[in-house]
Amino acid sequence: MASAVGRVSLALGGGDHGLEQARRRLDKWARGRMAGADGLRQAHEAALAAGAEELAALGEKEAAALEKGGALQARLAEEQAMEKALKEQAREAAAAADAVPAELAQVKAQLEAKKGAVREAEEELEALGAARHQRLDALKQATRLYRDRLGLAFHNSEASDLEELNIVFTQIDPNNPDRPFLFGLHVEEGDVFVLTKCVPEVAGTAAPLEQLNKDNNLCLFVRSMRQKFKKLVAEGA
Repeated sequence: MASAVGRVSLALGGGDHGLEQARRRLDKWARGRMAGADGLRQAHEAALAAGAEELAALGEKEAAALEKGGALQARLAEEQAMEKALKEQAREAAAAADAVPAELAQVKAQLEAKKGAVREAEEELEALGAARHQRLDALKQATRLYRDRLGLAFHNSEASDLEELNIVFTQIDPNNPDRPFLFGLHVEEGDVFVLTKCVPEVAGTAAPLEQLNKDNNLCLFVRSMRQKFKKLVAEGA
C-alpha cells in the first residue's frame, strides 16, 4: 500500500514538472506571437505613411489613453477606424486617378472643337473681308462710268479708319461748275451700305439708301443723290 502511494506521489511530482514546462513553452509561444503581432502593426503603420498626420494624432490620443489607463481594446478600435478611413481615402484617390484620363480626353475634345470654331470664324471674317473688297471694287468701277458725263470722282477716305468711298460731283451748280457735292459710303459686316457723310446736307436720303441695300444698284443711288444735289441748288442753296 505504501509503495503504491509513493508511486502516485512520484507520478504527481512528474506531472507538476511537465505542467511547468508546458506553461513555459506556452509563455514563450505567446511572447513570440505578441512580438510577431507588434511587427505586423509596425509594418502596417509604415504602409499608411500617407496618413502620417492622422496617425500622429492617433499616437497622441494613444499616449493620453495609456497615461489614463485606457484599455487596449479602445486603442485598437480607434486604429481600425482610422485604417478604414484611410483605405476609403485611398479608394477615392484611385477612383479620381482613373477618371483623369477620361476628363483629359474630354477637355482635349472641347479644346479642338473651340479651335475649329475659331478657324471657322476666321474663315468667315476673311470671306466677309473679301466680299467687302469686291463690293468696293465694284463701286470704283461703277463710279468710273459716270466720271466724264456727270463730273463724278471717286476717292478713298484717308481721314478715317473706315474703308470709305467718297463720291464727288461737279458740274451741278451752273454758277460754280467746279463746286464739289459729295457723299461717303461704307460697307459694314453683312454687306450693308451706310451713308457716312453728305456735303452739303440733303433731305430724304434714307429711302434711296434702303433701296440700295435691297438691290445693290449703286448707279441708281448715285443718280438719286445727284438729283437731290441739283434740287438743292435750284432751291438756292
